[in-house]
Amino acid sequence: MIRDARALRDEFVPQELQHRNSEIDHLSSCPRPIEEDVKGDHVLITSPSGAGKTTLAKYVCQQLER
Repeated sequence: MIRDARALRDEFVPQELQHRNSEIDHLSSCPRPIEEDVKGDHVLITSPSGAGKTTLAKYVCQQLER
């Protein structure tokens, strides 16, 4: 059962992601070299369809903007 229909929208980003702490930490650290005017690394997120790659990327970007 879907409790919140907003979760089905493409632009929806949850306020917190469960069980993704290591992935969030790793992705959040990737832009740091750029902030220090050093060339950063490329990032490639892979996993099976429906695993949450897009949601993870949107979540991390939203957190970094804050």
